[in-house]
Amino acid sequence: MDEALAFDFKIKVAVINNPIKPDKILLHIMEHLIIERNIKQVVIDGKKPKWYGRVIKKALRDKGVSVKKLRLLPDVQSPGIRIADMAAGMIRSYADQKNRQKLTPYFERLKKKIIIKVEE
Repeated sequence: MDEALAFDFKIKVAVINNPIKPDKILLHIMEHLIIERNIKQVVIDGKKPKWYGRVIKKALRDKGVSVKKLRLLPDVQSPGIRIADMAAGMIRSYADQKNRQKLTPYFERLKKKIIIKVEE
């Protein structure tokens, strides 16, 4: 975790409590999170269902980003996805107040890398 947090990266976070319709809430959240114009590539963990990829593609199209930039990769092929999984797990555990005492020093370091936080 120390080595991963040493890398230069930024995180956009959306914390959603019990979404009733995950595909609709995902599209709503993506509208807030995809704000850059110069997106080189979007990589998604390949373990997601097909509807998830379709929602992401729609959000990208709506923002004027080429859908060809979307790639579904398993986490073993992408170090970026492994770091994203680590960050997502840490944020979720912290939000759920699990192991907060152990996570607090790492979460404080991770918090410096968060640039947008959306809560639903």
